[in-house]
Amino acid sequence: MIYVAIDLETSGLYPGIHQILEFGAVLEDMITPVDQLPIFHKYVLSAKGSYNCQPTAIIMNIDIMKKINEYNWKIPENDPEQPHPFVRDDLLVGEFLKWLKSYGIIENEEAPGYINVGGKNFMGFDYPFIKALQYGNKIKIRRRIIDPAPLYFDPAVDADLPDLQTCLDRAGITKTVLHTAVEDSIDVIKLFRHKFGIPF
Repeated sequence: MIYVAIDLETSGLYPGIHQILEFGAVLEDMITPVDQLPIFHKYVLSAKGSYNCQPTAIIMNIDIMKKINEYNWKIPENDPEQPHPFVRDDLLVGEFLKWLKSYGIIENEEAPGYINVGGKNFMGFDYPFIKALQYGNKIKIRRRIIDPAPLYFDPAVDADLPDLQTCLDRAGITKTVLHTAVEDSIDVIKLFRHKFGIPF
């Protein structure tokens, strides 16, 4: 099965109030080596020029905020001279749909079909932020989301589903969750591959 692992970093917890700061997606076919999988990655510029932020989010995402601050307003966001891959929040959906189409995941950007998505707590957190974007409802997600947490749940000790770091620890994958969109998406892919014996 082909799916898209998606992760966001945001300026706070509340869609419609807070904004997406970083959008990462990795196209997983369960065959290609992880370091060769196609990646969509953007730092997200607020079209209105400012962000509503919670202090905790600023602290957690300070490196992302620094990268956004390096944006050169004198040239377009997709110019090769930009120091990082940027997109305005009102153009993010269109750019992501173009990327999906370029890999044959959807046929039509104007009326895209449903896609399989993987992510840690994607439906509870990430998807509402996507839907709050301009044209966000054009990104159509199948109801059943591939979330690694139930695979690493331990009913003897867990009062809630484990977070991403706990899942990695239980899988024996030695690394620290970086809270960056692409890395967290890759972590999700590795957790599934580990569980089903698929090489990284």
